[in-house]
Amino acid sequence: MATTTTVYVDEDTWLDGENEDDNYSSSATMTLGQQASGFSSGERANGVLKFDLSAFSDASLISSATFKLAYAGGAGGSGTRSVYVYRLTQHFTEDEATWNVASAGEPWDGASPGGASDV
Repeated sequence: MATTTTVYVDEDTWLDGENEDDNYSSSATMTLGQQASGFSSGERANGVLKFDLSAFSDASLISSATFKLAYAGGAGGSGTRSVYVYRLTQHFTEDEATWNVASAGEPWDGASPGGASDV
């Protein structure tokens, strides 16, 4: 019989492709996606989240997950938003992570957070 368990985010921050050395772990909201106004053309903002799965005796037995986000508004008006979710294989430190580093002195493995070698 399947069991449903709710797991909340343990650590999170968002990474700003224009302000590459800034950390946003204390921000009340998370900016995601490609910014349309107020930023350089094509600038990206990525969120990184960590979930504590230590309560599971074998996390590899998790067969499915549902991820929910609440849209708080922003530039660009209304309409459908696409958000892509990838698994990071590299540890990050919530209050140190920036676009350039996962933790102080430790760059992301890929070209950017969520880059090809990070997922």
